Amino acid sequence: MKILIPFTGGINSTYSMWKWLTETDDEIIARYGIDKWYPSYTDKNHNNEELIRVQEIVLYLKSEVRDFTFEVTEWPSNYVREEHPIRTGFKMGTWDVGKVRPRYEGYAKWQNETKTDGISIGLSLENTGHDCGYNILRSVVEKNGMDIYLGGMPDLTPVPQGDDFDWDDISSKMIGRWEQFEYIPKELRDMSIKCNLNTCTNTKCRDCAYQRTYEKFVD
Repeated sequence: MKILIPFTGGINSTYSMWKWLTETDDEIIARYGIDKWYPSYTDKNHNNEELIRVQEIVLYLKSEVRDFTFEVTEWPSNYVREEHPIRTGFKMGTWDVGKVRPRYEGYAKWQNETKTDGISIGLSLENTGHDCGYNILRSVVEKNGMDIYLGGMPDLTPVPQGDDFDWDDISSKMIGRWEQFEYIPKELRDMSIKCNLNTCTNTKCRDCAYQRTYEKFVD
């Protein structure tokens, strides 16, 4: 098969890359999309640093595992604020699904361009806490008729689509980002960490919060 992996160099997508490259002989096409559509992602330093990390991981995987196709492109630039309850039925607390809609539209566009048999989207158990938009936006990708794999699922089996999809059932089977983290080699662990706890000045940095939690309670 030919599998498309949207690759950001974070733990979820790095875990997906490692599993597909080491556990299958499938043709892998990894694409990195440059963010130019959402205000917090327009920082050139953010994009440059992330791309450097992505390229380092790509070089490691190609040299230590096997070859694959890697491409750099851009996400569609069509951000519109779109607030939804963080969980179905919640009346307090919303999450802006508009932040990820351009990515899902990008997934569908990339599938059409690469003619892949399936796509592996990097999600983990933590993403199910605020729904991450997948259950709302999956129809954008499903319309292409290709298999969809979620990185947080412990095996490489496509998830159901349409009316057969059960978000609660899928959530109950997903593994967390730190289970993914501990599954990959130490070299990839070091490269997939996005922020330095000693230098990051963003007091609301989610990646730093994840890392501090791991070091205090999980490791």
